[in-house]
Amino acid sequence: MSGRPDDGILTSLEELLDAYLDEDFSATIEKCSNLLKRRKALGFDIADAVQRLLLQCYIQLKDYAKIREFGTKSNDHKDLVLYAQYRQEEYESVSQQASKESALEQHLLAQSYYHLNQVNPAMRVYQDMLKEEDADEHLRMQILTNALAVISSTVVPYVASDHALMQEAESFLEEHPEYCDLSLNFGTLECLTGSPASPWLAKAKSACDDPDDLLPINLNINWSNHFWQTEDAPLRYSKEGSSPLKAVAQLNQALLNGKPLANLPHPKWNNLQVRLYWYNRAVQQYQSKMYVECQESCQSLKKTVGSKNKKKGGASTPADHWWLSRVEVILAYVLKEQSKVDTAISKLKEQVETLESQTKNESIDHAIAFVQLHLHALQHPDSATKEEKLQCLEGLPDSIRAQPAVVATIASLEKSIGSKGNKTPTEEAGAKLQQGSYAEAADLYEKHLPSPPDCNAEQLALQLNYVQALALSNQHEKSVRLWEAVSPLLNGEAESTIEDLDGDDLEMQGLPRSATKATATLAAASAGEDGKPKRSRESVMRQRTRKREAYLKTLEDKGEYNPDRPTKPNPERWIPKHERNRARRRGQNSRSAQGGGSQSDALRLDAAARRAGVVAPSAGPSTANIKVSQGGRKGGRRR
Repeated sequence: MSGRPDDGILTSLEELLDAYLDEDFSATIEKCSNLLKRRKALGFDIADAVQRLLLQCYIQLKDYAKIREFGTKSNDHKDLVLYAQYRQEEYESVSQQASKESALEQHLLAQSYYHLNQVNPAMRVYQDMLKEEDADEHLRMQILTNALAVISSTVVPYVASDHALMQEAESFLEEHPEYCDLSLNFGTLECLTGSPASPWLAKAKSACDDPDDLLPINLNINWSNHFWQTEDAPLRYSKEGSSPLKAVAQLNQALLNGKPLANLPHPKWNNLQVRLYWYNRAVQQYQSKMYVECQESCQSLKKTVGSKNKKKGGASTPADHWWLSRVEVILAYVLKEQSKVDTAISKLKEQVETLESQTKNESIDHAIAFVQLHLHALQHPDSATKEEKLQCLEGLPDSIRAQPAVVATIASLEKSIGSKGNKTPTEEAGAKLQQGSYAEAADLYEKHLPSPPDCNAEQLALQLNYVQALALSNQHEKSVRLWEAVSPLLNGEAESTIEDLDGDDLEMQGLPRSATKATATLAAASAGEDGKPKRSRESVMRQRTRKREAYLKTLEDKGEYNPDRPTKPNPERWIPKHERNRARRRGQNSRSAQGGGSQSDALRLDAAARRAGVVAPSAGPSTANIKVSQGGRKGGRRR
């Protein structure tokens, strides 16, 4: 529809806008539904705006199922559908579907990365959003606030106080100190990175005009004061009524002073605080050689890891595997102290296999590296060589190996042991092949080996390694072509060494054996009377076949044998000789039927013989042995 809508539609739109501004979302939904029944009269643009307003009302009422249902029928308003999925904690799905087409989708993508413990990808999204030139002041404030929230909520601080993002946030706050949330996050992050006297928490408190928002600001101010206190008195919470914030500060101070912790976590702590409590308690008990109590604390930590997902019925998250890897390492060291090193090593290897079977992300890679390093320490309790250390570091996940500290350590070890300078390229390729880096080994062989016809004996052996590297790196066609080029050279060399030997003599020779007493006794037992080794049945049958072929060839040359019409074997060769036809013909009088008669008379009586044409059908039986009656027969004709 083009042009101005009719008065009825304009009136309905005004009523719709008034209901939305009055935050009467139920009435707004009803009016939107009525208007969408007249889509043709509304036109595309107005209908699309009404539809988006309807979805926003569902968001305000937290009716995300209706938005998901709309997403199954239409591809419009994808950002709102993704927001509904995000609110239903489907972070993996949102991270896979969200694009960078709109600011809302970018925020959803970054926040989904955060909930999946993928801090670096989330920070990259926020940094890309900050680079956009059309980002206004309010949008930049939102991006910086969310980015600092992502950093400050991680267990290990992501940045130091001089990070570029921190500097940008501080510059923005100096120009716009009225943004309370950004000041709160910036001041909290400064406390986490070692600045207890951050002025930005006080500025956030002075800029806050909502009493409800003052609570987290005051909590963080008190928390920073308790956390960085330097009193030497043993602080432990003793009353259930004490605040969770003060309990955390007392726990931290007790750990710093080496004082024992409380027997149970604070009842108002969140899940992360409870996990930290049990983990620190287990470490403290291990250091105090209280191994049984340490194992009990580890089991309590395992229960907190699985409890949340058991209620939801879902699988373990990367964060759960991260914590379980810590637990398994502590238990492994307890087993070591109990003289069960092999069991400890076996448990850590099983944990590495479990982690490697999970979907790869930063938390899983971090957990794998943590377990592998402690596994290496258990396997080399005294001291590991530089080669063993280098092999351990090269076996870490790629994301860990790319860290500057790991790269520098690997380079230092390689330089100290001279692994790169002392090895030729082909030796380096062989090392890669043994380490399982088949593609890299194939590339080195391809660059430094000549073509097969130009190879000497040593290089031909390396060509075989090249074939193996190609096959194991799934380059099958290339490996087949190389083998077809190398194998004739290897076969020709082998044939030249045995071309003067006779096949029969080779078959008669025994296998080479070492000159030990046992093998000498076995060889003497297997030899014949003349001292030569006994021939096997297979050898005898092969020689017999060759002699038969030679004999038939001789008969063919004499004209006594035609291979196209070979002589048929006697079909009665399996019957005893006295039962064969030939024997019957020789003794036919002694084996005739009782009552007399010749063989020809018997054939005349045989119906099968008459059908076969052995005797004429008209030939009757012989009357030579029949006596004629002398008297005449009385009576009439026989009936």
